[in-house]
Amino acid sequence: MTPNPGRRIAIGMALLVALSGCGAQLATPAGEASAGAEAAAEVEKAIGLVEAPALASYLDEIGQRLVTSSPDVRRDIEYQFLIVDMPEPNAFALPGGKVYVSRGLLALLNGEDELANAVAHEIAHVSARHHLKTAMQQTPFVPVRLATGLAAGVLELAMLPLGGLAAPIRPIESGVALLGAAPGALYLASYSRGQESEADELGQKFAAAAGWDPAAMSRVMEALTRDQRLHGSDPNRQSFFATHPSTPDREQRTRQRAAGLTRGDPPAFARDRAHFIAALDGLLVGDSAKGGVVDGNQFLHADLDFQIAFPGGWKVENGANNVSAIPADAKPDSAAPFATLGIAAEGDDPEAVAKALLAKSRFEPDRAVVPVSLGALHAARVEGRDRSTRTVYRATVNWIAYHGLVFQVIAAAPENDYAKYRARLAGVAESFRPLAQANRARVVEARLRLVESRRGETLAALLERKPGAWKLPAAAAANGLPEGTVFDAARPVKNALWERYPRD
Repeated sequence: MTPNPGRRIAIGMALLVALSGCGAQLATPAGEASAGAEAAAEVEKAIGLVEAPALASYLDEIGQRLVTSSPDVRRDIEYQFLIVDMPEPNAFALPGGKVYVSRGLLALLNGEDELANAVAHEIAHVSARHHLKTAMQQTPFVPVRLATGLAAGVLELAMLPLGGLAAPIRPIESGVALLGAAPGALYLASYSRGQESEADELGQKFAAAAGWDPAAMSRVMEALTRDQRLHGSDPNRQSFFATHPSTPDREQRTRQRAAGLTRGDPPAFARDRAHFIAALDGLLVGDSAKGGVVDGNQFLHADLDFQIAFPGGWKVENGANNVSAIPADAKPDSAAPFATLGIAAEGDDPEAVAKALLAKSRFEPDRAVVPVSLGALHAARVEGRDRSTRTVYRATVNWIAYHGLVFQVIAAAPENDYAKYRARLAGVAESFRPLAQANRARVVEARLRLVESRRGETLAALLERKPGAWKLPAAAAANGLPEGTVFDAARPVKNALWERYPRD
């Protein structure tokens, strides 16, 4: 799997690219291709693609059949179908014909007909030129969202490595972003209800013409609805229905429309459910451990061989380029204390890195950078303040040399509260050390595995027999089953089982 720093994009959302005059640019095939290529580069840099050649080939086979089976599909562009490394169930299309399906959506679906309908829906958005219509109505941009209530100069110091030093940061991959969306997270705008309705109608026609059951679109909607209910109003999760306007009768309308459509001959490569879900075996579920894992108040990174602890009772989040923590009871838009860890540069000279970064920052050091030792590790430290916002922040910043990288730890609080938090903030950098052997076993990730049910066994009993990351509601939704299911015969059931990282 490639890195997964990107966040929560829902099926059918239109990517808005950071281009001036984007609407006009999309009006020509050449301009559309150029805008799409730029957007694709952002997607693949910020989110990444799943490295699963057989599954990717299968998805492309489905997509290409959809494109060639209906005369209503646009043919003036080249379509590509890719699996994006996102844990949420979603899919989206870019100008120029690139269609992305998330691994989260694949894990949620239970048949080839469902996948074909989801892909056909995205092809419909491209064929109907919804990107152009959306771009003409909205200001396109790819924003960087930062935690609210934090001083700008301190954040500037934290964010500087994300610019010119982007390449050295790459090893940490899904490291630490300030709370909220990860830096560089892609902004995707919602289609209108009218565009969604048109894409539903066209997509079902495309699916039927290619030989798949158009009624499966209603099952896709049902699966997404169940997933949405499971996650409630998570503010960090761009849900399907928050950005993809729906109506109460949408599932019913898709079923009724399907009844009036004539299906073409099924594709020669068509798979039944058992073979479809078998193709998903081993798919990563949830966040990847490749970018490290949060374990209570600790952050553990197996590949980079380190661990660090944040204050107890703080909320720790693992984002795109840094790990951050704030008190769990911090109020939105308040001036809260925080601590972040990131990678500042490659090398073994923390003092030189510190001086170079400080020269570019509005952060006001009390005095010059001083060399310090954190256990056996060589480090550099500076204390100072940020006066750039109404709330003045004080911060201690440590740069730590370890295994050819210089890590940066910022621990800060509003100046009036700094004395109260000083000891806890100082403990963050002091806790940085090589990954303890006992903690290596705690670096795990969930992967989709097929578990054979037993006749007369309930779904709940199966999960007790083979426990994993999914509780009963999530396992039921992933398998398209009622929570009270009793199996009348043995059958393969999708489960998300914890596995140690890295795998042998």
